[in-house]
Formats: sequence, structure tokens, C-alpha cells
Amino acid sequence: MTVYDFRSKFEYSKGEKEQSDIELLKKLLGTDNVRKTPDEEDLKGIDYVATLRKGAQVNIDTKTRAPGASRGWYGEEPELALEVWAEVPTETSPGKTGWTLDEGSNVDYILYTFDKSDSENFYFFPFQLLRKCFLNNCKEWINKYSYRTQVSQHRKKRWSSTAVFVPASVVAEAINKLMIGKTENV
Repeated sequence: MTVYDFRSKFEYSKGEKEQSDIELLKKLLGTDNVRKTPDEEDLKGIDYVATLRKGAQVNIDTKTRAPGASRGWYGEEPELALEVWAEVPTETSPGKTGWTLDEGSNVDYILYTFDKSDSENFYFFPFQLLRKCFLNNCKEWINKYSYRTQVSQHRKKRWSSTAVFVPASVVAEAINKLMIGKTENV
């Protein structure tokens, strides 16, 4: 079993990747004011805050896949990791719901990016619509797509998390169905 060092994965998203994320977010949101959050805010799920000209703030969580992620994809299309459990329940712990289902999150958007060796695509989704479409489709997607457990360690704490890896077009289509439809189908 592979154990992932939480700190090294956390550090991967910094540096050169951080600057490219900031530049992309500036273009996507039409602002020059995007800042990286301090580590304590980052660990709560908000990686960047963009401030628009009139003062509105937009909270963004980024999901960066490390080089080699495409080896596990079904085909050429990127897969998006949707976390079911941030901490899988055990006999001694009730567990912790994954970020994708977190109704307490203050995140406005999720930005998925990949190492250029895997994909040049990015995906920028409104968080609440992503959360709702995952809630609507979670069981089906877990049965249909790759559902994996990851063991992580930070300092002396060790935990397991789970995620389902869904093709990006499937996620985009589910979000689109929430945005455009008939009231009797909601």
C-alpha cells in the first residue's frame, strides 16, 4: 500500500504551478487581483482569493493533479477527482465528509489543472453546482468509474480518504443539466 506524504503533495501545488494558477484565474475572472492564501486558509480549502474591481471576493479551491495522472484515465480525457470521504469512517471515528460534498464550504469555484505532460485542459466549475451534481450522481459514478482509497500521513497522523475519478465531460454535462432545465425536473 502506498502512503502519500500530505506535506509533499501540498508543496507540489506551490511554486511554478502557483504562478500559472494565478495567471489563469486572472484571465478567467477578469481581474488583476488574485492572491494565494496563507497555509492555514489553504488547508481549509481556499487556495486563492480573487478580488474584483468593485470589491467582490471570489474564493477558489484548486485541484492539481501530479505528473502521470493520465496513466489511470480510461482514455485521452482527463478525469476529475471527486472526494467522497476526506477521512474514511472507522470503528473509532465517524469520518469526515469529502470536500466535494461539504455543505459548509465557503469555496465559490473549483479549478482543476493537470501537469502539461498529461493535459493542457483546465476545468473551472461553480462549487455549489459541482457539489449538487455529485450528490445527485455519487452512487452511480462510484459504481461506474474508478473509486480509490488513498492513505495519507502528516506528522504522526495517518488517515484514509476516498475519491471517484469521473471523466470531465460527464461532470460538465451533469452541471449543465442543473443550470439549464425544466423546473419539474429539479
